[in-house]
Amino acid sequence: MAGFLSIWLIHTNAVLGFLYAYMFFAGITIYLGLFQFAYKTTPKHKELVKMMETVFGGLANPEEKKYWARVLISTPRMNLAG
Repeated sequence: MAGFLSIWLIHTNAVLGFLYAYMFFAGITIYLGLFQFAYKTTPKHKELVKMMETVFGGLANPEEKKYWARVLISTPRMNLAG
């Protein structure tokens, strides 16, 4: 909404237009910054993957096995050192 208001107000009230534009871009930046690290695992990634493979290996449904295999492959590893 801030993006639309910034476009609408930029010609009539430049200060409010730029304020809304700033809020729009700051909101997107904060959102992307927060969720960049939200779904990453700890440095014990390999241990967690082995444990999950053991648990998911006992599933009877092959579709569930495929799904959880894709989940394990897509989990990124986080480096906490920096």
